[in-house]
Amino acid sequence: MDKSPASNQYLGQCHCGMVKFEAVFPDGLSSPRSCNCSMCVRRSTVVVPVEAKHFKILKGEGALKKYRFHTKVAEHYFCSNCGIHTHHRGRSNTDTYFVNTGCISTNETISWGAVTKVDGKNHPLDKKSETGCGLVIGVLFVGVTIASVISAFNQV
Repeated sequence: MDKSPASNQYLGQCHCGMVKFEAVFPDGLSSPRSCNCSMCVRRSTVVVPVEAKHFKILKGEGALKKYRFHTKVAEHYFCSNCGIHTHHRGRSNTDTYFVNTGCISTNETISWGAVTKVDGKNHPLDKKSETGCGLVIGVLFVGVTIASVISAFNQV
């Protein structure tokens, strides 16, 4: 069973199945978002928030690798076997996980409509450089090819 209709409980997993999780979304799969921080742009995922108390690793916790960068607050989790990003804990609210929607097992077609764009590149916890200069990275959303991002990156 992929989803329990009464509780909005969903199961999910990485590509190889080594990591499996369950998440309960009381309001269903709502509030999809995409972020423009350097990490999210590179993986180009849509995520949905879930309270930490409603998220549980069922299998493969030892197979998860945690990656932190910059402020070292956000925690990004990847399967050590297949490399898929399954979820992360954000910087603004550490009581919330953000689940990669591509890892959610569902028999339904997920149709998002509007996806909230989060400005992680200019997060309030970031320290601005003293020179005021910084690397500008193209935002990668649906319809933008990897080649155009690489081309823009090479021009910086």
